[in-house]
Amino acid sequence: MASANYSVTPQRFQTAAVTHTVTLPSTVSGDLLLMHVGSLGGAASATGWTVLATPANNTTTGTLLAKVATGSETTVDVTLAASSVCALMIYKVGQWGGTLATDVDVNSRADINTDSSTVSVTAGWGAADNLAIGMVAAGDDNADVTSYPASMSDSQLIKTDTDGNNSVIVAGATEQITTASYTLTQFVFSEGEDYASVVILVKPGTSGGGGAGNPAGSNTEIQFNDGGSFGAS
Repeated sequence: MASANYSVTPQRFQTAAVTHTVTLPSTVSGDLLLMHVGSLGGAASATGWTVLATPANNTTTGTLLAKVATGSETTVDVTLAASSVCALMIYKVGQWGGTLATDVDVNSRADINTDSSTVSVTAGWGAADNLAIGMVAAGDDNADVTSYPASMSDSQLIKTDTDGNNSVIVAGATEQITTASYTLTQFVFSEGEDYASVVILVKPGTSGGGGAGNPAGSNTEIQFNDGGSFGAS
């Protein structure tokens, strides 16, 4: 069975607030939505979404939220613990196992450094044509990601591009594997940053439709006006 397919929707909010209204990609029933929210305002929540991880270090928190789509979603309000700018990345996944509790496994790590430390995850269902997704949120300085995990592709970056001590970036990349375990290697930053990284394994299956990879391609830096987004249906 082939790995699950996906598309990516990055989005940023350059004005600090407690609640940000996120535009969601179009979905069909059964799609998996994975949203990694990076902020300087603590953990994020959204009604109807499940929190899978909340790694945090000093100023920066990354919250990984998940939802199995009904096909009718258009927007969702993301609420932070405190007012902040934020950046986020949504992976819409199709042709996956279909059950959030058993077909997605996650691990996370947070620290401060010029790169993100390795973090590993093991699929509870074992070896398969698994989709590995790595994402990292980094905050404080207006940094760039200068290098992505070596074995991954389809790298993406979204930045709030706000002032130097009040900026957040979120980066992501993917890899299709056939093993049960996976180690996410480093995202390298242009300077030392507080970061919060997550690594996700998704089981292949028949649930949802999804995309066929991200049309923005690899090593693409995507920037938007406040609240703008780019996505693939």
